[in-house]
Amino acid sequence: MLGAALIGLRTGEQDEDRVEGKAGESAVEAHERAAQAFTTAAGATFLAAAVALALRNRRRPFLAAGVTSVVLSVGMLVLGIQTGSRGGTLVHGGPQMVRGGEASPGGLEQGRGEQTSDEDDEEEDD
Repeated sequence: MLGAALIGLRTGEQDEDRVEGKAGESAVEAHERAAQAFTTAAGATFLAAAVALALRNRRRPFLAAGVTSVVLSVGMLVLGIQTGSRGGTLVHGGPQMVRGGEASPGGLEQGRGEQTSDEDDEEEDD
């Protein structure tokens, strides 16, 4: 997970300028901060798990390191969801987007800028 997070940070930095023009600098920076927090949590989880592995023959320290690893994993899950949600918003648009390619309230198909067939029919009637 830590390796994937590090690769994600690197590729995100490469695409930052291109996305800022479409989504805005503040949204990109919020996603970047969330990704950095996720990467830090992944690193801390990795270290806690490594310590637990090293202490596997000493019951109490092993349990403490194991519990720490589990708690950090849950935190990493929360941060991963937050980071993914912010990244999805950057790529696919905000809450005005409708799922499944359905027409949004403005009458445009999701992400294509085309009119829906209902609007085509209305224009033909005019």
